[in-house]
This record gives sequence, C-alpha cells and structure tokens, in this order.
Amino acid sequence: MAGISDVVSKANSLLKGSKGFLSVSGGKYADAILGGVLWLLLVTFLSQSEYGTTVYWHSTALILTAISSLGFTVSFQSLLPKGKDNIKGEGNFLSLLPTLGFAIGLAFFTPINLFAVLLYLFFLNRHQLTIAEILGEQKYLEYLVVSIGKRAVQIVASLGLYYIMGVNGVLLGLSLGVAVASYRSLKNLLTLPSGLSFPRIKAHRSFIVYTFGQTALIGALGQLDRIVIGIFYGTEVLGVYAFVSQIFTFLRMIPGGFSGYLLPEKASGRQARLAELAGIGASAGSSVLTFTFTPWGINWLFPNFSEAISAVRLISITPIILMFSVILTTHFLSREEGRTPFVATIFSNVVRVLGVLVLYSFFKWWGMGAGLVMATLAALIFLWLRKRFTDAKEAEDQNIDPPK
Repeated sequence: MAGISDVVSKANSLLKGSKGFLSVSGGKYADAILGGVLWLLLVTFLSQSEYGTTVYWHSTALILTAISSLGFTVSFQSLLPKGKDNIKGEGNFLSLLPTLGFAIGLAFFTPINLFAVLLYLFFLNRHQLTIAEILGEQKYLEYLVVSIGKRAVQIVASLGLYYIMGVNGVLLGLSLGVAVASYRSLKNLLTLPSGLSFPRIKAHRSFIVYTFGQTALIGALGQLDRIVIGIFYGTEVLGVYAFVSQIFTFLRMIPGGFSGYLLPEKASGRQARLAELAGIGASAGSSVLTFTFTPWGINWLFPNFSEAISAVRLISITPIILMFSVILTTHFLSREEGRTPFVATIFSNVVRVLGVLVLYSFFKWWGMGAGLVMATLAALIFLWLRKRFTDAKEAEDQNIDPPK
C-alpha cells in the first residue's frame, strides 16, 4: 500500500507542476502574442510620427523601470518561495523612491500634453513588482489571468483613447493596462516599513545588488546595439537589423517562458528536471521550424526584408542555446548567486555589440546573424564554466571538512 501511496503522491505532484508550468508559459506567450497584436494595430492606425513618439516614450519607460525596480523583479522570485515574505514591503517602498525621482526628472523634459508618460512609468514599475510577487509565491494561474487581462485592457483602452486624445491617449491606455495589473504592489505600499534601515533587504544585500545590476543592464543596454549599428552603417542597415532582432526576440519566447517557472520551482527546492527537458525539446522544435520555413515566410510576408533570410536562418539555433543558459541561470539565482548571471549578461552584451558590428563589415547579413549567435554562446560558455568551478569547489570543501 505504501508503494501505491508513493505513486499517487508523485502523480499529484507531477500534475500540480504541469499545471503551474502551463499557466506560466501560457501567461508569457499570451503576453507576447497579445502585445504583438497591440503594436501591430497601433502601427496600422497611427501615423509614422505618432507611432515613433509612442515607441520612444514606451522604450524610455521600460529602461527607467528596469533601473528603478532595483533588482526586486528577480529577487522576489527567488526569496519569496523560501518564505521570506517580509521583504515585499521593504522592496516595494524602496523601489518607489527612484521611480518618483525619474518621474520628477521627466516632468521637466516631457511635453505637457504627454503627462501619461509619467503615469506609465509609475504603474509599469508597480506592475513588474506585482508580477515578480505572483511568480515568487507560485500563484501561476493568477499570473496567467493577470497577463491576459493587462493586454486586453491595453488593446481596448489604447485604441479607444487614441481617437479622443491622440498619442497621449495611447500612452494612457498602456498605463491603464499595467495599472489594473499592479494591485499587489499598490496594496503593499499601504504597509510602509518601520524606519529606513531595511533589515530584510540588508540580509540579502549582495544577491539583490547583483540582480539589480543584471536587470538594469538588460534594460539600459538593450538598445545599445541598435544605436551603434545606426551610427556606423546608417538607417537602412539598422532597419534590417531591427527586423532580425525582432525575430531573435520571438525565438527567445520559449526559453523565457520556462525561466519564469524554473526559478521559483528551484528556489523552493524542487528539481524541475521534466520541465527542463521539455524546454530543450520545445526549443529544438522552434529551431527546426524557423530554419525550415524562414525563406518562404519572409519572401511571402516581408519581401522588403529578403536580405535578412541568411541571418534569420543562422539565429534559428539560438533557442537551444538560450534554453541551456536559462537552466544554468535559474540554478544560480535559486541559490541567491546573482553575480554569475550578472557577469554573463555583461559579457553577452559586449560580444553582441562588437560581434554584430565587426562581422557585418566582413560578411554582411550572415555576419549579423553570427554576431547574435556568438553573444548567446558567450553567455552559455561562461555560465557552464562557472558551474563547473563551483561544483568542483563544493566537492572539495565537502571532502576537506570533517564528518559531523
């Protein structure tokens, strides 16, 4: 009977894990797909100038939010599964300070008719902390509902308010979507920490500092490669590179979907081996499909970007590389080791900018794709070598320490 009980227990655990994974993946993919629909509709209805203005302020808000979140978007996902709930109040309050600072600074440079930019910056910060809290508490179904609800509100509100208020209405619609999905963080602001010593944050200071560096780096340097390409090779080449980068972003969806599930699971002590294998298989499948159908798809849907075919086929291998990087990154973050992923991110960004810039001058579009592949490989190799080193060090320490 004990054997049957163990089987039933394992089956229930597997079923629960599968539901969680499907909810997280569904939420990430729904967010990405509905977000794509939103921006496709905007580019259809807005003029070129209006669309450019919207994208500019949207990107500005994303960069400032990546900095003002102070790394808590990752820290919450790693610390909350370990029962360290008290860090929520301190983290929400502390991240509010740079957000308000950026908002005040923007108020001096933002046109008065774009007041919605300030609202978008504030609520975007609150929303990202809410998402991190939901994932950290492993409320995966709630994450799915919030992701879909946010995009649904943004689509309806942005298009509706555009006809009333123009670009300001679009930004206000984007703000309303993230505001509705910011309820947890806004609620936490009602419980302010006593004093300004932040003892719970200080207890994990090193980990939070490195996760802050990682998230800020990704947000701030995410556009650096496009700026460099535009400066050295002009807007026409930049246009093609932006198209390739968009495909690259799409290819990262599957590994990214698994990341949001693997980190909380590993942080709570589970192995999540089945999810890792599923991620590798799904990533390999997306690579094969991308390589096979890229020529037909681009020539039919985007004939003006046919020169990008070689680059897109080359980067079709990146989902597999990225999935292995996700497995290693979540391993380190679940152990509150933020330094390694942080350094890997810096290394990858440097290789990406230099690789694309140099290789394009020699091999044109093929070199552009090779630069992106090199960047993903650089991060993976660094993470793998670091894990080999830490595993060897832990084994050596266990052998040296006397048995207890």
